[in-house]
Amino acid sequence: MKKKLFSLLLAVVMVISAAPAALAATPFRDLEQGAWYIPAVDYVYEKGLFGGVSATEFAPNQPMTRAMFVKVLANNTANFTPYDGSTP
Repeated sequence: MKKKLFSLLLAVVMVISAAPAALAATPFRDLEQGAWYIPAVDYVYEKGLFGGVSATEFAPNQPMTRAMFVKVLANNTANFTPYDGSTP
């Protein structure tokens, strides 16, 4: 009985200790908890497409400026190979 209780307690502690790391996928503090766009923000942050408006602010309700759009295009084409004139 004591082994089962200890195992259960250990499992609960492991899950609770791993939860903050899973919840903090991005450094942004202005995202609503449970919002529908959280997976998309995580994706674009991990891929380096978007970086937010500051180190801790993403501003999900702010309109995108032309400068932001150009930066996303530049970030997305970092591995772009210019056309060399040949056809495969």
